[in-house]
Formats: sequence, C-alpha cells, structure tokens
Amino acid sequence: MPALQRLDDAFGVRRGKSAEEPSSAVRTYKWMQFHGKEEVTEFDEAHFATEGFFSQNSSVGHSEFQDRLRAIHLRKEGLEKAAIAKALGRSEKFVAKWWQKELGEIPRPYGVHEYLTKDLGRKSTGVGATNGATMTEDSVSDTATWWRDVEVKRKFADDPCIYNEILENTDWKPSNARTRDFATGAYHLKYDQRGNIKWEGHQGGKYKPGLSPAMDKVIQKLFHVYGISDRTSGVITNWYPDGQGNLGSHRHDCWTALFSFGHERILTIDNTPLLMQDGDLVIFGTQRHGVPIMPEITEGRITLVVFFYPDKMQKKGMWQTITDPDTMEASRPLVRMLNEGHLGSSAENQVVEASKELLALQQLGFARADAESALRASGFNVDMAAEFLLLSGAVPGATCQEQELSQSLVEELKTAPSPELATTSVRGGRFRKQGLACSASARTDQNMAECSSAASTDCASSSASQAYPASSSASSQEDENLARSLQAHASEEMSEAEVAALAMQLDELDGTGPLGGVDPSLLAQQFKEYEEMLNIEDAERWNGSGDLMHSPFSREHLSLDKMEKATLYSVGHGDMLERDFWEMLQCHSIRVLYDIRATDHRGELHSRHQRFSVTSLRAQCRARGVVFKPMPLGRESAYGMLTHINTDEGRHTLVELVWQAKRKRTAFLGQEELWTHDARQVAAEELTKAGHVVEHVRSDGSTEQHKLGIEYPDWLLREEERLKLLEKKRAAGEAGPQVHKSRVERSSEAVASKLARPAEEVDAMLEMRNAANQRELVVAQRKLARYHRIATEKGPLASKVLKNVPEWVREDAQRQAEWVAEKKQEKAKQLQEGSVASGSKSGPSHGVDEDQAELPFSVAAAAAMEAEEADAIAAAAEASQDADLAESTGAGPTDRAMPCADAEEATSESADIFISSAAAEPTAARSSWRKSRAAARAGT
Repeated sequence: MPALQRLDDAFGVRRGKSAEEPSSAVRTYKWMQFHGKEEVTEFDEAHFATEGFFSQNSSVGHSEFQDRLRAIHLRKEGLEKAAIAKALGRSEKFVAKWWQKELGEIPRPYGVHEYLTKDLGRKSTGVGATNGATMTEDSVSDTATWWRDVEVKRKFADDPCIYNEILENTDWKPSNARTRDFATGAYHLKYDQRGNIKWEGHQGGKYKPGLSPAMDKVIQKLFHVYGISDRTSGVITNWYPDGQGNLGSHRHDCWTALFSFGHERILTIDNTPLLMQDGDLVIFGTQRHGVPIMPEITEGRITLVVFFYPDKMQKKGMWQTITDPDTMEASRPLVRMLNEGHLGSSAENQVVEASKELLALQQLGFARADAESALRASGFNVDMAAEFLLLSGAVPGATCQEQELSQSLVEELKTAPSPELATTSVRGGRFRKQGLACSASARTDQNMAECSSAASTDCASSSASQAYPASSSASSQEDENLARSLQAHASEEMSEAEVAALAMQLDELDGTGPLGGVDPSLLAQQFKEYEEMLNIEDAERWNGSGDLMHSPFSREHLSLDKMEKATLYSVGHGDMLERDFWEMLQCHSIRVLYDIRATDHRGELHSRHQRFSVTSLRAQCRARGVVFKPMPLGRESAYGMLTHINTDEGRHTLVELVWQAKRKRTAFLGQEELWTHDARQVAAEELTKAGHVVEHVRSDGSTEQHKLGIEYPDWLLREEERLKLLEKKRAAGEAGPQVHKSRVERSSEAVASKLARPAEEVDAMLEMRNAANQRELVVAQRKLARYHRIATEKGPLASKVLKNVPEWVREDAQRQAEWVAEKKQEKAKQLQEGSVASGSKSGPSHGVDEDQAELPFSVAAAAAMEAEEADAIAAAAEASQDADLAESTGAGPTDRAMPCADAEEATSESADIFISSAAAEPTAARSSWRKSRAAARAGT
C-alpha cells in the first residue's frame, strides 16, 4: 500500500518560472489569490492528462494531524505497524507514537483551527454547514472524516450545452464575503473599511432539477457512481463572468464535488493551482479552496457544487483511496470493498421485496419507496413502519375493499350511533352532522389499522399491484374531519352559549352565516402579517455563534423596528479597577457584553489600561461565564460613530444586540465612564428611536434611562470632518502624533527610569492564537510585523521585542521597512524640490544655515535637534551654567509633526536618540538640548 502522491507534485505545474528560461508549457497564466500577490504558473500536457487520487494538505500542521488520525483508523482496520507506516509515508516510530491513542487524545498542531478537531457537520447548537447538505443515521461525522484525498476526473460531464443552459435559466444573485470563527466554525460577515458588506467577485444561484436536462443526467451519474444520496445533498452554482470574478479561499465542513463548465479557470486547493476545463470534476473533503483572479481571462465560467456528508461506506473508501502509481487505478482493497457493498445492497433489496410487511403497507395505499424506507428504519416492524409513515405525512390511498369497509361502517354508525354521537345529537344541526362524520372517519381509520395489522395474502391478491396516490383534496378532507372531531369533543365540556357562539363563528368562516363571509382583503392582510411574523421568527433562529446577519434571509427580514422590544444596558470603564467594573456589571446580572469601542485606522483598539484590552476582557468574561464579542463601531476608517452607525455593519450590530437582549441581560461597552462623554450615546439613541429601552449604568451601579432626542456634543458632530482630514494627512505622511509631555515626563529621572525598564516581550505565536477569526488574525499579523520592524530599527532601545516570530511575520516586517524607506525618499525629494523652488525668491536669514533656511520649521528644528544631540556628551563640562540658562528659558521639546512617511516611528526614534545621550550625562544633555532648542526658535 504505497503512499499517495501529493497534488502539487503530481501535475505538470511550474510556478514562478522565469521568462528567460526555455518553456514547454501549453498554458501560462497569471493569478492572484492573497492580498494582490501575483503569481505565474505554467501548465503542460501532463497536467490535463493526469487524474486519480492525490494527497493534499493546507500546511505541515494539517498533514501531521491528518496522519496521526489515519494511523489510529488504520490500526482499527487491522493493519500492522509496518503497513501503516508505508501507507502514510512515515516512519514506524511515528506510527508507534500515535496509533494506540484515541481521537480525543491527539494534540492540535499550530495552524489547525479548533473546529477542525470536532465532529463533522452541523452541531446541536446549529453551527455547521449551511449549503443544503443534511446528515442521516448512516452519515459519519467523527474528526477523522474531515480529510479526504483529492480526486480528479477529467471530462466527467462532456456536454457543451450545460454552460449556456445553466447561465440562462438560473436566477443569479451577488454573494457576500464571509469568514469563519476559528473555535466554532460559525460564519462572520466581512465588511469594507467604510462598514458596508463586502461582496465576492462572483454571483451565486440555486440549482433546481429541470434547469439543465443535460446537467440532470450528469448529477444522476455522479450520485450513482459515488453512492451519494439525492435527499441529503445540496447543490449550488457560481458564475464568474470574467477573470476578475473570484472566490476567496475557504473551507466547508462537508465533502464537495465540484464541476467546472465554460472557460478554463484555476481552482486552488490548499494554495495549489489546478487548471480545470469544461466538464472536469474534482472531489475533495474539507481542504481550503478558492478561485483566484485571472486578469487575462475574458470569458465566463460556471461551477456547479454538490455538498454531501459521507456515509460509512464512503468513509471506508476514503481510507482506501490508495492507487497504483503507474496506472492510477483503484487499489484491490477498494475494488473488493465496493463489490462487497454492492452485493450486500442487492441482497438486502431482495429481502425487502419478498417481505410480507411491505405487501401489507402497500395494501394500505402507501407508496412502495416510502414503505421500503419505513421498514428499514423500523427493523421490519410493520406497526412501527405504519406509524412512521403517518407521522411523516404520507397519506394512504383507499383501495376498493377499504372503500366498501368504510361505507359499511358509516351505515352502521348512522343506524346505531355510538355514545359519542348521542352527546352531539342533542345539539342539533351543524354539530350533529359534523360529529357523525368525524366519528365515522375515526372508526374507519381504526378498523383500517386493524385490517393492516392482520393483513393476509388473500386480501393482497386484488390490490397488491395497485396503490392509488392520495390527492390533495383527500388530504384536505381528512384535515377537516380531524378538526371537526376535535371541535366535537371539545364541545362536550362547553356551555350552550359557547356552543352557539362557536357555531356562529364557523358559519361566518364558511360564508353562510347572517354576517356573511369575511372581507377577502382583510383576510389577506392578516395572513400577510402572520407570514411576516413567521419569517421574523425563522430569521431569529441563531445559536449565538458567529454573526446573526450573515444569512441573507436574516438580513431581509430583521430590523430594529420590527423586532420585539427589549431592554439593553450601556456601560463604560474609564479608569475603573477591574474589581469595580465587574461589581458594576453584577449589579444588573449582565450575561452578554458587546465591545463597541472604536479602533484606529489599523483596526487596533488602544485602551488606556491593559486590563480593558480586548484580550484581557475576553479572558475575564470567559472566567465569569459571560459572552463577550468585540464589534467596534465608530472606527477611524468609517469616519466616526455618526457615520458608521448608518452603515450595514452598524445596523447589523444593533440588531444583534437586540437579539441578545431578548434572551439575556445584555450590555454594550464604551471607553468613557460617563455616557455623555462617550460615543456610545449614538447607539443608545438609535436603539431608543426603534422603541427599545436603554439604561446607562453609572460606576456605583445606579442607572439612568436614555431619553429620546438628545443633542450630540460638538466633538461628535465634527468627528467625520476631523477624521477625513486626518486620513488625507496620513496619506501625505503628515499625520504624526502630537505628543505633549509634562515637565515630570521630560525629567532626567523619568528618562533614566524608562531606560532601566527591560523591553516587553511579546509572544508572536500566542498573539495569533488569540485571534478569533480571519479579520482579527490579519490585524494581529500587521501589528506584529510593525513591532518587529521597529525593534529591528531601534535595537536595544526598542520598548517591545518579539519572540517565537514566524517567517511570514519577518517577511511582512521587511516589506513594511521597504515601504517606509520608499515613502521617506519620496517625501525628501518633494521637500528638496520645494526648497529649490523657494530658494530663488528668498535667501537665508536669522543665522540659520542655507541648507536649512528654505525648509519648513519642523524640518529645520529636526536638523537642529540632530546636531545638538550629537554634541550633547561633549557639552558635559558646561553643564552647571547651561542648566541654569536653559531652566530660565523654559524651552521644551517641539510639538510639531515630523515630515516623514511614518511620523510616529520617526518621533519615537528621535526621542530614543535623546534618551541615549541623556543617559550618558543627564544634566548636561538636558541643558544642551534646551539651549539649542531655544536658539533654534529664536533664530526662526
């Protein structure tokens, strides 16, 4: 049993080939999958000729985890250690380490998300696949089922008509971008920087039988060849109009069979490009896959995707997909297993067809297929099978013999009424007639059931071959009879007045009473309102993981004003202690906390205290059993709270808050302790407008109800204007922070204390593990790359140092450094050109060097700072008199912005240079610096 060949090694694929080298490629394409990174791939003839089973993993960690699970499973299948090692391509030592363990004992390597270590499919909490695939009793869902080898079938559906038929007959709709929670697998919506829903580069649709007759035949062929059940599969279609149409890399928690029609496009499976042509089929498990951008493609492509859960036979085949490396044919164990499965299925079908129980159910008019399914589910217990069929809604058709029996029973009931009818007969007309019919129907059903339980081959001779399907009118009649029967039994406990009122109401509904029928328009309006209520109830079916509004159905039917009114709490932390903060929440039994504090342009949240950072709050809530979810509102890139609250992200956040408040005590968190000083007052105002109640919680636990129609403060009204101006400055490299330090912070003692503190160590791997989803992971990686870049530039003076730094973080830091250097060069060039242009109009003045005279004040000041900082140590001999002079002038560090691409780092860098000189001779350095700054200001 040799190990499978990897997908990225099997095909004739070469990535990143130089144009100068000789090429024998049949196709060469450029494509972009992640962050606009362009790749070039060549595909030769072998790529289009090779098919079969291949191994593929997202990373080394995924491969390690998969092989551990396979070692356990193959041991349970009876294989020896040497055979397992050969099949996995691993050493016997590796197999011996893992094959005796249970699945729950296998540790999760880094890179394998937590939800991949749980059972496959939809969980009891509702988390799982949302693609129409359903699980049955035969489906398997253990952890080992996540990984299936990739199977490629070329020209499985070789019909050129399929593309046009699906394209013309499908109702195409845009698809929103989503990401998954790393712990639960739940879905989160993706929003752009302004707060609007981010859409994928393709359009989606639902496939229904009949849209393409040719495709219907292909799907049936797929179901037959691979043993997929039609009832448990979900089928969707995706249309990519041209090469700009794309689908982000993602994974499903079910198995996938994917057809490609139209122009050839690349499908990436675990970042390995597979060029699929018209009619190709690929089947895989839960591998990460996507469709990248291909700018050279101008024609369209459609993928038809079938989602399904494997049964026990398919899972066993998954572990036996070991092929002959020369012929790529299925191995002998796989062929033998499929033959045994086919023979077993045929034998079971013969037993079912010859059973008397199936004949008895057919006599009652049940369809043959339904009867067979019910018998299998009930273990060939005819009574239980009949009960299953009735509960499932199957209505038996009436045979001739059963019609005669029913008529005789009705005549008997008319001539000799039962005690039940005697009760209803005194109530005259309507109830007597209805009660007679209902009781007769009940007796008929009872006798029919008795007949079915004692059915013999004699009564089957005339009706076994005929089973009349139940019509819609018969079903409606039985429903009406059941309702009348319930009314008749209920009327036995009702007074005469109640019976008369009920009879009048029924007459009005029938349109035969003195008040006539109900107004059709009014009835239609009532049904419309009732339907809307049911839709809202269905849209609110959510388990609390991920985003409520990720579903298009929820976005269509849920809004603040339509939802049931709820009470929410508004809290802020300010400078409170952790103990005081949680005591405040406990006063109101808060069980759900949503963090709506705004983030900066990088997506990072800066809290005044470490105890109120997102990571710390998440840990605190977990320890106390409180649901915590960060959903920042009012971030810089969305231009503040007033603008952000009216976007898709703002509305969805408020709807989700109300959903939580209907079920548990829910609060939303702001920065400031007083709500009047915090942007969370905008969220409270919007909730109050929709009719909900918002209670602002003070630090002592008391509350203040939010009143509608408050007047927003000026800083909040002008926030959008300020942030737009800041965005323009940041794009121009002029948005450095204006640092205002007190005399204490500028003192030599404070500087020396800062230098004496050791650098803070940040575990890069731990930071990334704390990310809950892809959105948080991207922010964490950018932040870590910036930390590493600054630490590399400052060396021993860096305030934060990374440890356990992965290679891709180092690469990101290098790219950031190159970008910053490029921007600094561009800025210096612009300043130089500006100084040359202004030099022709005015000359140097006030004793400043000619090279610095034409520069802005901040640049001249920076040059003066650099000059005097270099001479700081040499001026130590004049420390005493210079200190008195500098102290009398009261000069301090400049508060101007440094004109560079990243002003924040530049300012910190200059400060660190000053700190290093001050540490050598604190008094002399401080006096020399202040003297030079005073001279520079006087000169300008």
